[in-house]
Amino acid sequence: MDDNVSPPEPIGLQPFFAQLDTDGNGGLDRKELERALKLVGIRNVDFDAIFKTLDADGDGLITFQEFQDALPASTRQAIEDRTNAEGVMESLYLPPEDWTDTQTAAELQWEQMVQYQAKRFGNGLKQNDILSNELGKG
Repeated sequence: MDDNVSPPEPIGLQPFFAQLDTDGNGGLDRKELERALKLVGIRNVDFDAIFKTLDADGDGLITFQEFQDALPASTRQAIEDRTNAEGVMESLYLPPEDWTDTQTAAELQWEQMVQYQAKRFGNGLKQNDILSNELGKG
């Protein structure tokens, strides 16, 4: 046995962070952070306050460095307890009772209108045409 072999370095939080960055922009927005915390069992907290605390530069996006630097030890432990040897969670399933609907009434109404028009006009009018028509208004 070689005495010069050192134990492997811990994986860290990077794989977990990358797994949660669903839009691939290199940071976590408010919605991605809330989902991450709920996935590791943190609920019934002020997610806005946590987001503001972690978003050190106030740009509306938590970078990995901000995440790693400001994450409390208890939250870090909760993440490590739920990730595998590669540092990722096996499943990102979040039960429906933990979902947060952040759509405004206007956004929901617009989405329903687009879906209605797509069904009504079928192949006669493509959904992209409907979106273009709507975006051209205003």
